Amino acid sequence: CRPASRRRTYAALAGPQPIGSPSLSDSPAAVTAAISYLWGPGGEAARRVGLGMVFPQMDAKVALDYLGVAPDWTFAGPASAILSVQHRATADHDIYFVANRAPTEIIGTFSLRVNSGSPERWNAANAARVPLTYSIDSNAMHIPLSLAAHEATFIVIDRRATARSRVVASEAPRLIARLDDGWTRQFAVGGGAPTKLSAVSLGDWSTSSDPAIRYYSGIANYQTTLRLNARDATRALLIDLGKVADVAEVYVNGRRAGVAWHAPWTVDLTGFTRSGINTIEVRVANLWVNRLIGDAQPGADKITFTTGPTYKADAPLRPSGLLGPVTIIDASVRTH
Repeated sequence: CRPASRRRTYAALAGPQPIGSPSLSDSPAAVTAAISYLWGPGGEAARRVGLGMVFPQMDAKVALDYLGVAPDWTFAGPASAILSVQHRATADHDIYFVANRAPTEIIGTFSLRVNSGSPERWNAANAARVPLTYSIDSNAMHIPLSLAAHEATFIVIDRRATARSRVVASEAPRLIARLDDGWTRQFAVGGGAPTKLSAVSLGDWSTSSDPAIRYYSGIANYQTTLRLNARDATRALLIDLGKVADVAEVYVNGRRAGVAWHAPWTVDLTGFTRSGINTIEVRVANLWVNRLIGDAQPGADKITFTTGPTYKADAPLRPSGLLGPVTIIDASVRTH
């Protein structure tokens, strides 16, 4: 609470009347008196107590609607959208962590209970800060927002800005190349899968007809080549791995470019490429789930050791490997 000399504050309580306190140190008489003071004789939908309100028969959402308090945020987009949002504020900024919990991309309008400021999208993985298109009306700030499957981002609003709207020019990313063909794959020694270097198409190990691959857990090394002209080789490039299960490490011409461990599955290749032929290497690791399921198969020669039972033989396998599609895109052109 604020000191009496400053702005006065009040609280709102929503929910049924408690029957007592779980603490053994509270005075039962004092607790009973406090409950009686706040909730009253009962039967009221809402009652004023001091500067605040008590809603004995309402949940928090209904109580906030009664008070005319708008939601902290809303998202107008596909019905399948599942957002998780956390909000905190500093002296000059509102900070929203926004996560797409759906397995598909979502595109819509993110509306915030904010009536001033300028928003930016902050990327925690590479520290990029991108200004966002927005507009402010009498009720909220509205931001066009797209999130890839399972993608998360920060939206940071500088409340010191005074402009009521902004439009940021946006272009579709320019495709430089598709890496659909020419891949080889080699599994690590000791995991039960064949270690011979093989030409492959990208796909899920867990759907292989070969049990040694289907139940494999560990690292596989994928490799292909990329031809670039002199102009594209000096651009800011991204490799988009499409989908990875579960983590990938990317090397270009023998140099480590970075790791992709979350959606969108991209790694910055800026400064790693050269004119002509480039070697692209992607080392992919999955979880131990499939190997443990494989070891549980009847008659299996176990590769792992566990101190107790884990997965049953009929447990569902997890998708694994470099699933793709893999593309090279111009990172200097970004959508906002």
